[in-house]
Amino acid sequence: MQLQDDQILDSCRELWKTTLGLGLMPNEESGSDGEQAAFASYVKVSGDFRGAIILECPAQIARHAAAMLFETDSETIPEDEMQDAVEELTRIVGKGIQKQFFDPGKVSAPKPLRHDDATSPVCAMEERCNLHLFSEGLPIRIAILESSQTTAAAASEPSASTQT
Repeated sequence: MQLQDDQILDSCRELWKTTLGLGLMPNEESGSDGEQAAFASYVKVSGDFRGAIILECPAQIARHAAAMLFETDSETIPEDEMQDAVEELTRIVGKGIQKQFFDPGKVSAPKPLRHDDATSPVCAMEERCNLHLFSEGLPIRIAILESSQTTAAAASEPSASTQT
């Protein structure tokens, strides 16, 4: 399946608005400033498609997400709860994308993503879609990665015409 950025954006935009009450729009600059988001999380997707969905956002969005999801005052939220909110938001976005584009399949529990962790399973995955977005003027990134094992397995399978 060929993933189209605008289809993924439309799906995420609706989930973002419903969950957080915020808008989501393309960032034409594609995050060229090189800054890494303060909070990041991923879910693994299994089924016909095997890979991961990543969500990265700044602290202001993580704080807003925690306030919305946990129904609390946004000024008193500790960082661990902000990370929990980003993980829950990643699960929501991941399930929405999985259902629309990769059904049947399952989405794992969300995990924090540390950019300096070379042992993370997402390091070995190939990027299929990388959306640089804005919400409330702040940069958001949503990426869909495909497991290189899936790609390698598909390439090594004999075609139907060569099977006996």
